[in-house]
Amino acid sequence: MWCFRFDLRKKLMPYVDGRLDSRMVQKIEQHLLDCNACRLQVKILQTGHRLLTGLPVLTPTRDPWEAIEAAVLADSIKAQEVTLVAGSRRWGVHAPGLALAGVLSLALAVTGVWLIRTGTLHERESESFNQKEILDLKRFQPVSVTNIKDQTEPHIVAEGVVTAMELEEEDGDFTFKLIEDASRPDQFIVCEIIEPIRLKPPKVGSRVKVYGVRRFDDKSNHQWFEVHPVLNIEQVKR
Repeated sequence: MWCFRFDLRKKLMPYVDGRLDSRMVQKIEQHLLDCNACRLQVKILQTGHRLLTGLPVLTPTRDPWEAIEAAVLADSIKAQEVTLVAGSRRWGVHAPGLALAGVLSLALAVTGVWLIRTGTLHERESESFNQKEILDLKRFQPVSVTNIKDQTEPHIVAEGVVTAMELEEEDGDFTFKLIEDASRPDQFIVCEIIEPIRLKPPKVGSRVKVYGVRRFDDKSNHQWFEVHPVLNIEQVKR
């Protein structure tokens, strides 16, 4: 099963390295209790960590990079000058100036290619989190606020009215409650929108379908079911 807790998955390596504070460690370990995918990832990271820490530390006697860089640069400039001198004889252009222009043009071309590739990568990263394209919404199990406790499928869809919208200032996540009956506000599902799944929070009072991962928050001051993270939201016309 794939885990959609992107906010926690990216902290698994710092967790294995022991670089997280106690609050975040508790949050990750709480998640690991009911997430097989992340537990497997932690085991893989721990194995790699043990292998790396067991390797001997070697310090190079000298750093040859400066000499290598200078040699490569010299060969590149020399090749440019040979090519440009031949061209300058044909067109009657001063060779040294043309050589410099050629080097600058080459640098600009390389920079342009890098910028184009970087922009393309950013676009692909943004597209990779377009959940409407990667999710098969038909496979989500329908549940209600009252029967969510009887469901065992991890991927669910619940319909209800949005209430109690909040923004967590610490991590920028949105949470809201989903209720079915306004006369029973004590029966609800807590829904959480997290990064990098950028969903527009629904309006309070609107009726929506919420797609996401079912989980139970068993903290002493919580004890409620959640859709965490929310993967898609659909407006329902009344």
